[in-house]
Amino acid sequence: MPQEIEKTEDKIGCVSSERYAEIVAELRKLVETTSRAQFTIGDCALEVEPIST
Repeated sequence: MPQEIEKTEDKIGCVSSERYAEIVAELRKLVETTSRAQFTIGDCALEVEPIST
């Protein structure tokens, strides 16, 4: 069973709300970068081995 996250005005779980916002912003950038990389890998793969119809 997942651990319940404590939420008050100043804290989310074990971190301050400001630190939580920093963490979320950093993770969003990583997801964006990863998504871009996956599309680039796919484009390069299609160039090397195009899909036959």
